[in-house]
Amino acid sequence: MRPQRAVAFTLFTIALLLGGCASGERLAPVSRVDPVATGKPDEHTVRKGDTLYAIAWEYDLDFRDLAAWNGVEHPFVIYPGQVLALRGSPRKADGAVANAEVSIAALPEPSTISGRVVESADGVAAADSPATTTSGDTAAAESVSDAGSGTDLSKANVPAPDVFDGAVPVGMWHWPTKGKVIGSFGRAGEKGIQISGGYEQPVVAAADGRVVYSGTGLVGYGRLIVLKHNKSFFSAYAHNSRILVKEGEVVQGGQRIALMGSSGSDKVKLHFEIRRDGKPVDPLRYLPRRTG
Repeated sequence: MRPQRAVAFTLFTIALLLGGCASGERLAPVSRVDPVATGKPDEHTVRKGDTLYAIAWEYDLDFRDLAAWNGVEHPFVIYPGQVLALRGSPRKADGAVANAEVSIAALPEPSTISGRVVESADGVAAADSPATTTSGDTAAAESVSDAGSGTDLSKANVPAPDVFDGAVPVGMWHWPTKGKVIGSFGRAGEKGIQISGGYEQPVVAAADGRVVYSGTGLVGYGRLIVLKHNKSFFSAYAHNSRILVKEGEVVQGGQRIALMGSSGSDKVKLHFEIRRDGKPVDPLRYLPRRTG
């Protein structure tokens, strides 16, 4: 046998042997499994900076369900370390919840009577100071700095319900900023739309509402604003460079509330969501049709 043919025959034999070994023991494909994405947890431990609205948003829940499952009433006071159930019986048509009583862990002294978790540097609970609004709401007037004094918070001067707690329809929706839609609702699990734009381009409220969250506590949203328009409809504005409004503030549709940025994102853009009864819906169903 010629040397060249001998070499070729040897290489061919080795290839067959390697192929046989590989077929006998195949390697499983590599995949990344996110344990959080495999299923929603059953409970959430309240952290500093949390609000009931933000927690409901994080888990795609209706804030009314979350409040009812845990016996939390208006103005939705929550406590650092409090364990909130994230599951329960669905609301009935009249808004009641069957089997609403849930087991809640022993709670520390309340850290706020305005709905946001706040804790002073020395660990003593202290009251937050929500912004005064034009709707007649009053800031919580009773101090809880004297922790353990037995103050009855149920009799504290807390904000009263207003039009945004009711069922008044959203009168008109506005585009939250100028720019091209570069990300569609529902694509790859997208819960809103992505709008391109320039750095620190104005971002405006999509409708009249109240600021129920303003901060950076929700992973993936960067600097985020959530507005409540009525008991069913909310909107969110993410990745801002600057936030121009405070929690509790009442805003009008078209009012500037933030400046566009790239916080929590790899590019400058606005992530915009509308949710109805806690569930994401396609914003393009509600925003006016653009012309030109």
